[in-house]
Amino acid sequence: MPDWLVQISDHRDAYGEVSETVLQARRDNFTVHAAHNKRHVEAGHVVVSGPLLASHDDEPRRPVGSVMVWSARSEAEVRAWLREDPYAQAGVWDLARATVTPYFCAVRTPM
Repeated sequence: MPDWLVQISDHRDAYGEVSETVLQARRDNFTVHAAHNKRHVEAGHVVVSGPLLASHDDEPRRPVGSVMVWSARSEAEVRAWLREDPYAQAGVWDLARATVTPYFCAVRTPM
């Protein structure tokens, strides 16, 4: 199955920043988001995932979006799965600006 590189920014305010409201929604929905995606990981659909950070220097880390590699038949299939995610449902992710790009992984090492 082909791989897809997914990059999704969190919703931004009028100043281009991720608001405290969105950060709180991310925190509030993390557990259900992780549980929801566990089935995709176990099925081999989610190959890599994690938060995009505002900076490596911030403590605590400040997430500003997500990046993933999905293994799926089509971009449409990936986008459908993304719409079902609790972060999308809670208004954390800005799906209208998400990019889903065909991707070929040349090197893959086990965790």
